[in-house]
Amino acid sequence: MYQFFSIRKSQKDKNFGTIIESIFDDRTPISRKSIGFKIPMKHWDKNNEKVKVNDEIDHVLINGRIQMLKDVFNKENKKGKRMVKKSTRR
Repeated sequence: MYQFFSIRKSQKDKNFGTIIESIFDDRTPISRKSIGFKIPMKHWDKNNEKVKVNDEIDHVLINGRIQMLKDVFNKENKKGKRMVKKSTRR
């Protein structure tokens, strides 16, 4: 299982986007959810999966939240816990 962070463009304003946490098991998506931060697209560093240093937004707070989510994910996976995908099929 692996985790990564990306940014999804806003439909109303293409210059802004929401940071998304994605969790996959091999190629199967397990979870995709917003971490609750909307930032200008130009401030997202997709190679390092974090917010670039700037004065417009609180990059320390957002990058700290991303790091915390990464740490929790890594800790849970070391214990052997497995996130269970809720089935939508009936």
